[in-house]
Amino acid sequence: DKLAMLHLDVNKTERRFTFKDIKRIAFSIVDGAGGGWKAKYELAKKLRKDHPNLDTVWLDDYFTPQKISRPDDIFAFRKQLDKDGFKLASVIYPDQEGIKPEFKGVLDLCDQVSVWFWHAKNIPVMKEKVRKLRDLVGPSKALLMGIYMWDFGGGRPVPDDLMRMQLETGRELMVERQLSGLLFHPTSLVSRKLSSI
Repeated sequence: DKLAMLHLDVNKTERRFTFKDIKRIAFSIVDGAGGGWKAKYELAKKLRKDHPNLDTVWLDDYFTPQKISRPDDIFAFRKQLDKDGFKLASVIYPDQEGIKPEFKGVLDLCDQVSVWFWHAKNIPVMKEKVRKLRDLVGPSKALLMGIYMWDFGGGRPVPDDLMRMQLETGRELMVERQLSGLLFHPTSLVSRKLSSI
């Protein structure tokens, strides 16, 4: 039942790093991985007993048309989260599911929304899509933009020119206060050799 520990090399000095060292943790309960959302939510509650910094549950792939396990009544689920003391976060993929007005009811229930682009070829329209999502969720909602180093849609590293554009877009949107923060996605890239920019 213990969380795995990571080994980090910080200035050539190895130190043990645990999830207890992190200020806040979000746990995915709706995603394309196997298993039902109820079991994942129960696991989140169980893990929080030893990790009170686990304070958010995450709805990834919630809006996709694929058949995955997700709450049938999101409004009732939000009430349960409030009772259990969890925050709610959701993911939007504009280049897969779009940004549709009918998503607003669910997004209004979320404390935080993040936007990711599965296809690196869509990086040039990131700014436009983020602004559209900001208009949908309103000015006060926490809105984060994900930064991929791997082009999952194209099955290759994000080309340097597009990576630079993605980082510059994130910077500009942060300066404009369209975004609350940036999320960097390195977890599946540990063994890949990517060029540094």
